Amino acid sequence: MTVAQVSLFERPAMIRDSAPLSIVPAERPSVGGLRPYQESRIAQARELLVANRSTLIVMATGTGKTRVFGEIAAAWPGRVLVLAHRRELIAQAHQRIRELTGELVGIERADQRSHGERIVVASKDTLHPARLSTTFRHDAFGLVIIDEAHHAVAKTYMAITDYFSGAKIVGVTATPDRQDEAALGRLFESVCEPYDILDGINDGYLCPITGRLERLPSFDLKGLRANGPGGDYRDGQLGAELARNDATLKAICEKTLEHAGDRKSILFFPTVETAHLAAETFNTLKPGSARAVDGTTPDDERDRVVHAFRDRDLQILANCGVFTEGADFPLTALVGIARPTKSRALYAQMVGRGTRLAPGKTDCIVLDFIGASDVMGLMCPEDLLGGRYDDEVIEEAKKRKEGGAAERLAAADAVVKERRKEAARIAAAKAARTMAGTFDPFRALGIQQPSAAVARYDAPLSEKQVAMLKKAGFDDPSKLSRQQASAIIGKLVARREKGLATLPQVRVLSKRGVNATNATFARAREAMDHLAASGWRAPAADLQAIIDRSREPGEDIF
Repeated sequence: MTVAQVSLFERPAMIRDSAPLSIVPAERPSVGGLRPYQESRIAQARELLVANRSTLIVMATGTGKTRVFGEIAAAWPGRVLVLAHRRELIAQAHQRIRELTGELVGIERADQRSHGERIVVASKDTLHPARLSTTFRHDAFGLVIIDEAHHAVAKTYMAITDYFSGAKIVGVTATPDRQDEAALGRLFESVCEPYDILDGINDGYLCPITGRLERLPSFDLKGLRANGPGGDYRDGQLGAELARNDATLKAICEKTLEHAGDRKSILFFPTVETAHLAAETFNTLKPGSARAVDGTTPDDERDRVVHAFRDRDLQILANCGVFTEGADFPLTALVGIARPTKSRALYAQMVGRGTRLAPGKTDCIVLDFIGASDVMGLMCPEDLLGGRYDDEVIEEAKKRKEGGAAERLAAADAVVKERRKEAARIAAAKAARTMAGTFDPFRALGIQQPSAAVARYDAPLSEKQVAMLKKAGFDDPSKLSRQQASAIIGKLVARREKGLATLPQVRVLSKRGVNATNATFARAREAMDHLAASGWRAPAADLQAIIDRSREPGEDIF
């Protein structure tokens, strides 16, 4: 960590600010160690905030986003404002940060008021301009954290971040939809390396997903209209189509019970009416099994239903627009999606209700209900788990029938890689001379070269971003959007953390026919020293042998 980072995050025993503050305890309470990927994202955020006002942390639902931003808040040397947009998210953040810090944590929500606490958790709707100006000075907070930050470019959020114009900003989200990337780039100048749902499953922190598809003959999406080009289906039209005849809802409930057995199940419906109709149908088929919750459900009643579901007294929870974000139900082992969607973000939020681990839980069934015919653009488990794969791999996986979604993606990825390898071999044979000595920094980082289309509508890169990218080997960073540039910088930071060779090292060696993409910094430096000592005439085979030699135990990478 650099000196600048240390000064930014080390916290004094008492904070001085514009209001009376609680004393920071000498020792924080013990709450268990951080997972490696959590430590990595915190470290990346710290480094990125040194040179940027804002950064975005992308972590899959269930991987501990609240813990991560709670640790950042705990270590911040001044006052911190945490923004959320739902009652459950506010309560969850408040409780978790209190546990992490041992401090009093303020709340700004409706008639609840903070009293000068160092950390304040607030409803973004409560902090409207009139309340902001009468409650806080412009310099009251040095850090603003935004939970579920895919909403952060809404006017209500932007008014708050503009008011605290001198504060750093950290956004945390599980679902930055690909369609939202350009918009989020207006607020977030940098982004940490994402930790997606497949990473969590492969690392053993999330439970595997088993996809099931049920076509409903009485349900037809063909005539439904979306909200503009590339937009999602309209909830009202979906609800009307679902409620059009009893056979559709009955089929959804019957198929859910067939797949669920005794599994705890959450189902998502497009309208209040369809959620409550489904609960009634479930209770007809299996008395006392289901309840419905929607945005109009009184808080005390919602709490009773949630407690009954968590305490195993209730098997099925039907909802409309309530539990897509911030709801923690680890025992959920079936997610029923009776609200077909084209939005990867919405789909990931719904499925995320069932991906947490719990004793005795081996997997989560994702039960998709669609019409009698296929509809282009509908999300499915392959799209959700395919965050690290490109569209060609995802489409190849959808053609396969055997195995789960993760297995189909892995098999499809192998097929596409072989296909591309063969195409590259043929192309290399045709253009060997022109291919020799080239270096592609995008390929070295394992990412596709982005389109310049988004960059035309984005703010220009900062001078620091341009300088860093040019130093790394990107000849024309101006073709990148801020979001694309910050994603690349996040990859560069991750390479440094892992002790891998710098891109300039990879570039020099690749031009001599040496593959150093995955080499350690120490091995690349040794190869470079050997190359220089030979008068830059060392054979590629000798340099590659140095790169490929195993690192000795205890050997420093820098």
